[in-house]
Amino acid sequence: MAQQLAGELTEIDKALRAIESRDIFKTADDLVQRDRAEKALAGAADQAIASAARDREGHARAVGDADRILDELRRAGRETAAALGAARTGLANAGLPCGNLPAGVRLAERTPASTTELIRTSRNRDPQPLVTAGGHPRRRDT
Repeated sequence: MAQQLAGELTEIDKALRAIESRDIFKTADDLVQRDRAEKALAGAADQAIASAARDREGHARAVGDADRILDELRRAGRETAAALGAARTGLANAGLPCGNLPAGVRLAERTPASTTELIRTSRNRDPQPLVTAGGHPRRRDT
């Protein structure tokens, strides 16, 4: 019985080696390896897309914070200009010179130009246009 099983095992090993040596087996193994590599690359791409989305959200929050600070600076500039005007008027009414006071208060702003970029938000969808209006990302409805 043991001899018969050993013989069958030898025959099975020979058949397995013959199958493994055939091109179709090599092709199937290659496809399995490619499938594993594709899944790994897809996972890495999904992680990169998610990370980029988090970065864009963080950037949008930072731009929003900067916009709020700019509004505060504008308001402070207007208040300072009003205070300067009142000081000039007060000095003039008192007959005192106001030559050392600045002529006015000015806030110099530079707004970056808007641009449009194509952003891939999913591996399975086409890139979507993202408009940065003055540095603030906004998705364009298409």
